[in-house]
Amino acid sequence: MTDQPRPSNNEPTALPETRYSLGLRIIAIYKAIETVGMLLAAAVSFHLERQANVERLCTGLGISR
Repeated sequence: MTDQPRPSNNEPTALPETRYSLGLRIIAIYKAIETVGMLLAAAVSFHLERQANVERLCTGLGISR
């Protein structure tokens, strides 16, 4: 016999980080995709593909370029 204690039925056998890591990764991927989509929507709505509009937006926000 070994001298190591056996885990009781009340103790989890896996760490919570390993049990939930897949779910957290899915949420993180979803949030990243959502962020990219929101940035694209903002770029399209402000017509930020044109340099003059980017400069005008920065000036309006008080950001120096």
